[in-house]
Amino acid sequence: MIFAIEEINKNPTLLPGVTLGYKIIDTCDNIHNGLQGALKLVNSKDETSSLNHCNASNAVPAIIGLASSSPTRAIAHTIGPFGIPVVSYFATCACLTDKKEFPTFLRTVPSDLFQVRALVQLITHFGWTWVGAIATDDDYGHYGIQSFADQAKEKGVCLSYYETIPNIYSEAKLRQIVTTIKKSTAKVIIVFASEGKFYELLKEVLRENITDRQWIASEAWVTAALLTTDEFYTILGGTIGFAFRGAQISGLLEFLQRVKPSPHQKHALVNMFWEEMFNCRLNFSEEYIAHETTKTRICTGSENLLETKSIFLDVSQLRVSYNVYKAVYAIAHSLHKLLECDNEDNLGQNISCKSFFPLRPWQGFSLLRRWHMPVDEINRNVSLLPNITLGYWLYDNCIRMSIGLRAASALISGQDSIVYDYSCSQAPSIVALVGDAGSAPSIAISRILSLFGMPMVSYFATCPCLSNKVEFPSFFRTIPSDDFQVKAMVEIIKHFGWTWVGVLGSDDEYGHTALKTFSDVFQNVGCLSFNEIIPQANDKLKILHITNIIKQSTAKVIVVFAVSRDISFLLNEIILQNITGKQWIASEAWSLGSLASEENFYWLGGTIGIAIRRKDIPNLENFLLQVRPDFDPANNLVIRFWETMFECKFPENSSTFLNSKTCTGSEDLKSLSTAYTDTSQLRSAYNVYKSVYALAHALHDLMMCKQGEGPFGNGSCADIFNVQPWQAPESICSKSCQPGTRKASRKGEPVCCFDCVPCADGEISTVVAFLARNLPDSFNEAKFITFSMLIFLAVWIAFIPAYVSSPGKYTIAVEIFAILASSFGLLTAIFTPKCYIILLKPELNNKRSLMGRSINNKNAACL
Repeated sequence: MIFAIEEINKNPTLLPGVTLGYKIIDTCDNIHNGLQGALKLVNSKDETSSLNHCNASNAVPAIIGLASSSPTRAIAHTIGPFGIPVVSYFATCACLTDKKEFPTFLRTVPSDLFQVRALVQLITHFGWTWVGAIATDDDYGHYGIQSFADQAKEKGVCLSYYETIPNIYSEAKLRQIVTTIKKSTAKVIIVFASEGKFYELLKEVLRENITDRQWIASEAWVTAALLTTDEFYTILGGTIGFAFRGAQISGLLEFLQRVKPSPHQKHALVNMFWEEMFNCRLNFSEEYIAHETTKTRICTGSENLLETKSIFLDVSQLRVSYNVYKAVYAIAHSLHKLLECDNEDNLGQNISCKSFFPLRPWQGFSLLRRWHMPVDEINRNVSLLPNITLGYWLYDNCIRMSIGLRAASALISGQDSIVYDYSCSQAPSIVALVGDAGSAPSIAISRILSLFGMPMVSYFATCPCLSNKVEFPSFFRTIPSDDFQVKAMVEIIKHFGWTWVGVLGSDDEYGHTALKTFSDVFQNVGCLSFNEIIPQANDKLKILHITNIIKQSTAKVIVVFAVSRDISFLLNEIILQNITGKQWIASEAWSLGSLASEENFYWLGGTIGIAIRRKDIPNLENFLLQVRPDFDPANNLVIRFWETMFECKFPENSSTFLNSKTCTGSEDLKSLSTAYTDTSQLRSAYNVYKSVYALAHALHDLMMCKQGEGPFGNGSCADIFNVQPWQAPESICSKSCQPGTRKASRKGEPVCCFDCVPCADGEISTVVAFLARNLPDSFNEAKFITFSMLIFLAVWIAFIPAYVSSPGKYTIAVEIFAILASSFGLLTAIFTPKCYIILLKPELNNKRSLMGRSINNKNAACL
């Protein structure tokens, strides 16, 4: 990769005037480390301060990697919302082809679908119809074998067995796989595995001396140097498979020969390679600390690589390396095309070459500053988290998803420092995150945080989709879901007798989900005249289209789910066309926003809607008035806020504003009348306040934990001084019920509080059937169901030993017999009594007999 980058930088025709840079991070072939490394690249150490500016761009324009499919899949899913392309040179899993799930993923290697198709043709060419399959326990192995099994079945090829190589070394599991290979009559074995994991299995195969097998190799190990040795020739000789296309890269050998170690920390990987190649230890100085090693011989750094025999200098068969080379050039040519863009049509789809996002600094600072108070309050509280001081980082997301994602990933990865950790592990930098305000950014950020088990508490994201604990297990909020707001708005409409309504929503998850929920609930009350989406940008044509619909519609009531920023474009057009006489119903996102002003009263007067509950926070106003400018370059929010509020410039910034007034820093905030110092309507700010306290109490509960009574394994407790994000208790009344149980609401408590009680099944049905044995037949269906369940259970209990002891192809016969026997038992037990009445006792097939009235009449006669 470095060779390709330097080659491009020397090329005067490709990216002229631009120098490409790079950062290399070792993921240790681990999903967690891969995610953390990707997030560090997204939030470059050198651009930490740029996160305070709303025009900050992504730290890197593209990521090359990873090699394995599972880590690549996780990273592509996480990086997707940033719009950063991930170009892999070795991840072949067919699952990564889905452009809806992985819109920014690209690769310079074919999908496994093509390889599998070729492997099936290869096997059928030789007439092999009975094969065994082995794969690694990851996406590459599972999807590869599944695709192979589906295509092979169409060609009449059957699998004798399918075994998975464990990700964590297990001698017992490997021996079990070898035993399966040895006992099976299948002589052909196809393997989807990486060379490292397959190596451990081959050692067991070699120990058992299994030599009469034909191995079919996937591209991941067919040319692996680790396996193509004399040691494994007796078992792997004759292996066939498909490899990547080999290629030559001119000048690469000379470049590799110039590699030398360096005491600089950024060359740590080269230094580790050097020590491994020459079996020695580098010792540049007393300050230089190499990774843990048992080598005692000292390296000089002048050793000759030509004297070693390794694949490092072997450039005769460049396969994966050539894919990396192509990936770098693909990105370079894409950047070159972007730099040549000079109008809106160059990139297609009306994408402009440049975009600017102006921001008024005070808009975000007001809420950010109110974040400080609960933290300071908690730190002064001797009964809450005693002897522990809470810290915080604040980022302004500029109401943009990309910046919000960057800020969140910066907090996760600890952007203040990049630690070269040779043990491939690193402690988390934070344990929880408060925010984001918007539903769309919250969805994207929560998907990232859930991978780390890190809780996120939002104070304004109301989308009902975020209530899905399966998709967002670590998301919480201090504001109700829109489900409750929609029901309340429908009740308002119902109260006034309005049945012909129009509805508008913003073009994001908040608007789309709210519109769908409202439509579903409102259909039982009235009808919708129109249902339109408000564009987030000032799309003149779309705004005119919506305005004309409002103007022409006979619906006088309009419900709007959007934030003030999105509605302002539409409102400007409504004012221009002087559309009045409409009854507006506002969602909580804009009911008390900037649109509620005197200048808009003529058009919006009489608007009703839902608002967040108002609450007072003692001493907050005094706290806010104590704010003073801070000249910390990493936190310029206060300075920008101060300059905007007092219309002045500090001396450091006044050179570019010759006619501006100079700020002294001693200006009095009390003299201003702004929303910043207005604490009479604390709504979102109070939700932030609650969020901080919720996290503080969760940490306090961890600290008060007693060993043996803790919530973790064996009743253990968390180390309060090294808390992991996933250890923070869930801020809900009750946890989700486990499978086999159901929710039972607690009387007089919130809907989130419930007990989990076992579902009525099995044992309960048997008891009920016994108690109902003397009831008339029409009420006695339970006994037939119970007998059918007992038969079903007996068949499948007998199936387990029969399946385990059945060799090879007989296991399929056992499965088929079990399915047929259990199904036949169910049908027989339930329907035989009914068929007996219909066919043999038709005189009893009447309502009187079924209800048992003849029996009751006989008893009455005897009396």
